Amino acid sequence: MALSNMTIVSDGNLEFVSISFNYLDRSEINVYFDSVPNNTWAWVGDTNQIKFTPKVPNGVTVLVARSTDASDLRHIFSAGAAFTAKTLDEDLRQVLHIVQEAKETNLSGDFYSDIDMHGNQINNLGTATLDNQAVSLGQYRADVLGAGVARDEAEGYRDQTLAYRNQAEGFKNTAVSSATTATTQAGTATTQAGNASISASDALSYRNTTLTYRNEAQGFRNDAEGFKDDAEQAVIDAANASRLTIGTVTTGAAGSSASANISGSAGSQVLDLTIPRGDKGEPGNVQSGGTPVVGKIAIVSGVSPTTITTGYDVYTGGSAPSSSDVMAASPTNIEINYNGSGNRHSYIDFHSAGTPGQYDYNARILKQEGTASHLFIENKGSVSNTINLFGDSRIIGFNWDGGTLGCFANTTGLTPGNFGYFSSRHWGSPGGSVFFECMYNATGIGSITVASGSSVSFNTTSDYRLKEHVLPMEGALDRIMAAKPVTYKWKSDGSAGEGFIAHELAEIVPLAVTGEKDAVDEDGKPKHQQVDYSRLTPLLTKGIQELAESVQSLQSTIKELKARITDLENSL
Repeated sequence: MALSNMTIVSDGNLEFVSISFNYLDRSEINVYFDSVPNNTWAWVGDTNQIKFTPKVPNGVTVLVARSTDASDLRHIFSAGAAFTAKTLDEDLRQVLHIVQEAKETNLSGDFYSDIDMHGNQINNLGTATLDNQAVSLGQYRADVLGAGVARDEAEGYRDQTLAYRNQAEGFKNTAVSSATTATTQAGTATTQAGNASISASDALSYRNTTLTYRNEAQGFRNDAEGFKDDAEQAVIDAANASRLTIGTVTTGAAGSSASANISGSAGSQVLDLTIPRGDKGEPGNVQSGGTPVVGKIAIVSGVSPTTITTGYDVYTGGSAPSSSDVMAASPTNIEINYNGSGNRHSYIDFHSAGTPGQYDYNARILKQEGTASHLFIENKGSVSNTINLFGDSRIIGFNWDGGTLGCFANTTGLTPGNFGYFSSRHWGSPGGSVFFECMYNATGIGSITVASGSSVSFNTTSDYRLKEHVLPMEGALDRIMAAKPVTYKWKSDGSAGEGFIAHELAEIVPLAVTGEKDAVDEDGKPKHQQVDYSRLTPLLTKGIQELAESVQSLQSTIKELKARITDLENSL
């Protein structure tokens, strides 16, 4: 594993890189894309991660390398630098990093110079293949010997070439003699060429006849393709001739016969159906109050909505009932009303089993007695879960487990001079009960829980199983000293405040600030930055630790100086 650089080949999704080697300062880190310097990256907060914007293209080789300043030591003790374990460690780490980079060929410039071997030898050289590579004595001797052998072979080839030239001269003389004989034979060839011309004329006639036959064959092929197209169209016409479209479907009178009628010409025929109406439904039941009422419900067009009152019949179909019965018109309004003396509860029950009764139900929508009473929606199971709509204020309540847990939203105060609130209530022992929980992708990331009978805890997830690349925090005290705490007054009401200016703090602790400076929404309204002051806790803790280390070092130095002063006083 390299100690001063790392190489990654992007798959097209490379966006974040965690630097795996040590460095003293961020300015020592350089990034290259395919050996070319690149600056499309930035540090992620105070972590050892860098982020590429945009993502690195697919196939690009990314080199992240450290380049330590070798011009001078970080701390010069002879110049007055504090001689501490930290400064000494940093100087040693600087030297170590320079050695690592020299070993891994990560340095350039000052580290290249002439080599004086002082009479020593360089052994075990590889075979040189390029002009700028060193050659060993063995390779030189082999090359010289090979050159001599090549020279001897070249001289042999020269002698053999001369022999071939002499032989070629003999061939030339023979060719001259043969040319004379060829001239005589040329006369004979001329006569034969005349005969060949007659044969060529005959061949041309045969060629023309062949082309005629080919053209006739092409015409036959075109006729065949036309016959094929006619056949395919005939198949399509036959399919269209047998096509049938569904027309209207009519509901006939109850008890009549079903019928089907096909009309139109072939290829555009329509099927119309008549289907008889079914039998009427049976009467149903409705319950109002504690005593079931058997009746029927009628939905009759053109009749004004009428209140459903205890004691009346209700109809499910057919003609309009008598005037003493209850009717509902379209649009249908259903009311549950008690016209007797005194106040009574009104409710609708839902039953999945058993006999309907006042207390035998699985779920109920209940309106309590009185004009300003509450409306309850209750699910009756192993525990009682209820939603309460309070009649005397704008409050919605949720109860679980018989009232041991609950939460309430009060909107009564949403008027000038008042305020609304959300209340989550727990009855019983604290036991770490959760008042409010934040979830992300079905995983808890924070909560408000009961700490004791008099306090709550505001929690955010910090489990080690959710973290990686965990490193000690460094330079906390310097960052704390760079922060700018201020006092101020709020513009809204003039009240006093203490804290930070969000965009100034973002430069020191970016993780503690949400939003961007001077941001606005699509309507031009300000989107104000926010600060999570709990994010400052790790920085402050590390700052205190660094300050404590400095104090302990100073105390040790003071103790040593006091001892030396005492020795000097005793020696006088």
